[in-house]
Amino acid sequence: MKHLKLSLSCSSWLSILMLFWMLLLVHLVLQQPNGCFACVEQERIALLDIKSAFTDGHESNADSYPIESWNKSIDCCSWYGVRCSPATKHVSSLDLYHSYKKTLNVSLLLPFQELRSLSLSGNEFNSCIPSNCFSRLRKLNSLEYLDLSWNYFDSKALSSLAALSSLKALSLRGFWMETEFFINGMCIYGCSLLHLFK
Repeated sequence: MKHLKLSLSCSSWLSILMLFWMLLLVHLVLQQPNGCFACVEQERIALLDIKSAFTDGHESNADSYPIESWNKSIDCCSWYGVRCSPATKHVSSLDLYHSYKKTLNVSLLLPFQELRSLSLSGNEFNSCIPSNCFSRLRKLNSLEYLDLSWNYFDSKALSSLAALSSLKALSLRGFWMETEFFINGMCIYGCSLLHLFK
């Protein structure tokens, strides 16, 4: 009988000890700045760099400029305009608009290696760094959809899109181009509305 009581007592203590360790583990995970299942830290930092570049230190209403709502203390996968892969938590889709800058620095987009969809519409960009900037996006092997609507890139910048072999859809709404250029053998000239599909 004493042996049975001792066995039950040890079993109870073992259960309590296991519960304690589980609670401690949960506590440690919740203490992490972005939790266990949050977005990739390198990409969170890159998104905050984009916010800084796009807003250029200006303060504005987050309703008008949703990028202003991006907050260091919140999982970046839940930020407006950001979607992440459920499996990897890498950013898979970015919807960026309303920039105070008129020059796009493409290097800001390169950390997002699993990016499939990118919308830069409505920024009124008129130049990019470097001048053939979109060819640098070829490093984003998963990029399939690109929306450049309502910007003012010149034909040199736009012709560099030909380097994006993974691209399946391109939107250039709101463009008026005075010179022709070629994307994957397709001549584009003076278009005010264009959707390009492979």
